[in-house]
Amino acid sequence: MARTMAPIFNISDGWRIVVLGLIWRLWQALSGILLYRLLPQIHRMIPGGLAPPLSAGWETRIWSNWDGLWYFSIAKVGYLGRPQATAFFPAYPILLKWLGGSLSAGLAISWLSFVVGLGVLFKLSEAYFGRQTAWYAVLAAATLPTAFFYGALYSESLFFAAATTSLYFVHRRYYLWAAVIIGFATAVSVYGSLLVLSLVIALLRDRSHPFTSRMVLLLIAPWGIGLYMAFLLLHFGHPLMFMRVQYLWGRHRAWPWHTLSRALRVAWRGRATWSHAHMWMPTSHAAGLSINGWNLLFYGFAVLLLLSFGTRLPLEWLAYAAVSLTIPLFAPSRSEPLMSFPRLFLSNIPLYPALGLMLAHSRPIRWLYWTLALPVGLWMLARFVSFLWVA
Repeated sequence: MARTMAPIFNISDGWRIVVLGLIWRLWQALSGILLYRLLPQIHRMIPGGLAPPLSAGWETRIWSNWDGLWYFSIAKVGYLGRPQATAFFPAYPILLKWLGGSLSAGLAISWLSFVVGLGVLFKLSEAYFGRQTAWYAVLAAATLPTAFFYGALYSESLFFAAATTSLYFVHRRYYLWAAVIIGFATAVSVYGSLLVLSLVIALLRDRSHPFTSRMVLLLIAPWGIGLYMAFLLLHFGHPLMFMRVQYLWGRHRAWPWHTLSRALRVAWRGRATWSHAHMWMPTSHAAGLSINGWNLLFYGFAVLLLLSFGTRLPLEWLAYAAVSLTIPLFAPSRSEPLMSFPRLFLSNIPLYPALGLMLAHSRPIRWLYWTLALPVGLWMLARFVSFLWVA
């Protein structure tokens, strides 16, 4: 099942990526602090069961907005019979609790996971597409407009590290290690289950392992979500409670074509806000009205990226990316059909090598990407730290 492990990084590449990751995290942290000081804020909603109240300084609290507070509350007091809390998978809050349960510990997990994810993404992309594309994939992952979530009290960074590592082990055919880490990823995010799909495809293509061995690996792979479902069955009476409670978060079931049709309609109805001068002010009401337009832009960009460069991705990555783009279409929000997609983009790991391929294609594309991505990212960061928006 397992092969002898080989070194993943050379020293030079490793240090460059560590420095890049930490400098970028520090830059976004300082930018967030400055924006918080300059902009007005609104009151945050504290999840039920969060006791005692947050005691950390505001420099730390601004990174625990919205979902971050839910992860923090689960780390502090568990799920407490709160069905709506089951939408947040347990690996991140459990790790947070083990490390002391402070906001600083949560941010340390996110920062470290981000650096690890960047490093493994580099090696993964280099193996398939070469050094230049690998560096562009890393830069794209760091500078995506919503990449500030990688430095917040959110599980995106931990999932980024687990997903890239498992895909790397699949590529190197260290299937036992891949299965173990995939299992952990399934306890971090529902999107971890797509890594099981990638492992299935890889094992079907690689017939060097006996059938029994492959079946054992596939039984191991979803261990994380399996344990979580057993917990939910025991404490809430249903193993898929995290899906059943989506209505509490404003989501409902729909067919993908209905979701896309409604997303186009609501974005079109809000088109007037884009010509409104106040739309470009982070704290204005008009900016909030543009959210459906932003959701659609991010989704359209992801689809275009996959259509343009998806055929160059390994089959197990292509399947992961395609299914990842389909999942949100089955559970839209009534007010925002593509709600949260700018953040869900971060969970679609194969899109990063595709972004690297796009940026390596030509210099004008690189200039256009960063000319748009950097100011949009700063604008979205401003809305996040002032508690006005979350993707």
